[in-house]
Parts: sequence; C-alpha cells; structure tokens
Amino acid sequence: MAQPIKGYEGTVTIAGIAAAFVTDWQVQLDTEQQTEGPFIGDNGVLYTYTTSRKLTGSLNATVPVGKDPGQTALLSGALNSSLITMALVSTGGYTVTIPSGSVTKFTLKQEAKGSIGLSFDFSSSGTFSVV
Repeated sequence: MAQPIKGYEGTVTIAGIAAAFVTDWQVQLDTEQQTEGPFIGDNGVLYTYTTSRKLTGSLNATVPVGKDPGQTALLSGALNSSLITMALVSTGGYTVTIPSGSVTKFTLKQEAKGSIGLSFDFSSSGTFSVV
C-alpha cells in the first residue's frame, strides 16, 4: 500500500524564485456553465456545457528576517497589477502550474505574540495545468 505524501514535501516557485516559509496553499477550479434548451421534440431535455474556467487559490506564509524573494515577488505583482508565474508542487504528487496569474488580494498581519504572516489570494489568467 502506498504511503501518504507528507504536507511539508513540496516547493512553491513564484516568478522563477523559490518561496520559503510557505505554510500552506490551496487551489480550486472555478467554472462557468451555460444551459440550453429545452428544444422542440427533445422531451424537455436541458443541455449544460462549460463556457469558461480558471483556477483561484490562496497561499499563506511566514515572513522571515530579511524578507523572502518569492513573497516579495507576490507583493510586487499585487501592487503593480502585473502577471506572475506560479508553480505549486507536492513532491511525488500533483503539480499546479499557472504560467500567468495575478494576485487579487494580500493580507499582512503582525501579532505581538507570534510571527508576521502574509496571505495571498490569486487567480489564473489564461492557461493553467494540474498534473
């Protein structure tokens, strides 16, 4: 029987830069669908098909002393409304590649009792792959 993949086994690459101190990420497929029908003589059947799709997701990280180049690339993408490349890899599992994505929101949080955290929401712009 196969063993499960450990959650910390993987990599996150932003704009070709390995991002460190990422605590978790997730992606979801958002689709839009169109429904047509019913048509005369077709017994009232409705036909549904996908018209568009994109990946959306989020990424959470802890800010290390001196910052992190991958996190900085995400911040820069958000602040400059620029498209960035993302690769989210589970070692031995699935790889999510977004060749052109945008950061739709980020949150920077500092608490006296903990470390400084960053969270990003992002979406694909154009093609993507999950393999």
